[in-house]
Amino acid sequence: MNSYLNTENLARSTDEVEYHPLRPFLPRNAKVLFLGSFPPQRKRWCMDFYYPNFINDHWRIEGEIFFGDRNHFVDAEKKTFRLDEIVDFCRQRGLAFFDTSTAVRRLQNNASDKFLEVVEPTDVPALLRQLPELRAIVTTGEKATETICASMHVPVVPKVNAFVAVPPLLLYRLPSSSRAYPLSFDKKVEAYRRMFASVGLLAEQPQSCTTEQTTMNIRQANIADLPRILELRDLARGIMRSNGNRDQWPEGYPTEETFRSDIAEGHSYVIEQDGTLVATFAFIPGPDPTYSVVYGGGRWLDDARPYCVVHRISSTPDAHGVMDALLGYCFSQTDNLRIDTHRDNSIMRHLLTKHGFAYCGIIHIANGDERLAYQKILGQHG
Repeated sequence: MNSYLNTENLARSTDEVEYHPLRPFLPRNAKVLFLGSFPPQRKRWCMDFYYPNFINDHWRIEGEIFFGDRNHFVDAEKKTFRLDEIVDFCRQRGLAFFDTSTAVRRLQNNASDKFLEVVEPTDVPALLRQLPELRAIVTTGEKATETICASMHVPVVPKVNAFVAVPPLLLYRLPSSSRAYPLSFDKKVEAYRRMFASVGLLAEQPQSCTTEQTTMNIRQANIADLPRILELRDLARGIMRSNGNRDQWPEGYPTEETFRSDIAEGHSYVIEQDGTLVATFAFIPGPDPTYSVVYGGGRWLDDARPYCVVHRISSTPDAHGVMDALLGYCFSQTDNLRIDTHRDNSIMRHLLTKHGFAYCGIIHIANGDERLAYQKILGQHG
C-alpha cells in the first residue's frame, strides 16, 4: 500500500510550526478538489489520509451518497476507515484532496480551525495546473474558505451551501463534516449530494445553485417563468439594436414555442439576482445538427468528443456577472462547450473571447443564416 505521508515535512515540523504531514492527493482525472484548512494532530488520526479522525463524518457522508450506506468505508471493529477502498473510490470518481495551508501554528492544543494561524498558504494555482479536468473546489470551514478566497482574489467569501463562480471553476463552501458543526448528518448528506450532482458525479441534476459573489441563483426554468423569459428575450433584442446589431433576433424570434420546448425538455435555465429573474439561457447536450459542418475554412477544436451547447442567452441591461455565472454553471456540467452568435453581436463576441473561447468558423442555422461558431474545451487552447 502506498504511503501518503510527507515524511520530509514530518521531520522538519516543530512544536512551533507544523508542516503539512500528507502529500497532495491529486488524481489526474479529478473533477472535485476538497481543500480543508489543515489536518488535526496525528494523535487524533485513525489512518494516514485525509479526514483521518474517526469521529469526523466525511467518509460516512460519501458512503451514504454513493453507496447508500454511511458505514461503507468504516471498519467498526478496528475503529478506522478502509483506506484502500477510499483511495480506489477517489481515483475512480475523480476526487482530489489537500488543504489551504502548508504550514500552521496551533495556538491551542486542539483541532479547532479557530486556533490555527496560517504560516504558509498553499499555492493553489500550482495544484490546479495538475488537474486539467477539474470542475469545482470545495471547502468546508471558515478558515479554509477565507484562505483560498484570499489566495485566489475572490472578493466575497461564500456562505455555507453557496458557491462563487471562478470561471471555469465553481468554488463551493459546504457544511463541515465535523460533528462539532451544528447540522444533522442527513442535512449534510443532502448538501454534499447537491454539490456532487452539480458537477456531474451523480445522475441527478441540480435544481438550483447560488453564486454568492454576484448573489445569483441558477435553476431550471418552469412554465410559470415563460412570461418573464419572453420579456428577457425582448430586452435582449433591444440591447442588440442599441449596439448596432440590427438583424439578429427579428420580432417574435426566438418563438414562444421554442422557449416552451426548452422548458419541457429541461433545457431552459433562469438566473435570479436578489429574487428577480434577470437572465435566461438554454443549455443543451449535443450533437447540434447545425454544427455538423463548419464553413469558411474553419473547424471545431475537437469534433469527436461529446459537447454541450448554449443558446438563447438573454438578460436585463443592468445585470452584471451573468456570463461568469452562466459559464461557471455550464462548465460544472461539461468540459466541452460550443456557442454561436451573429457577426454583428459585438458584445457576445467580446465576452466569448474574454472567457477563452476559440473562433472556429461559420455555421448555418436552420433558416440558412450564418453564425460565427465558438468552442472552449477545458484544459485545451485553440
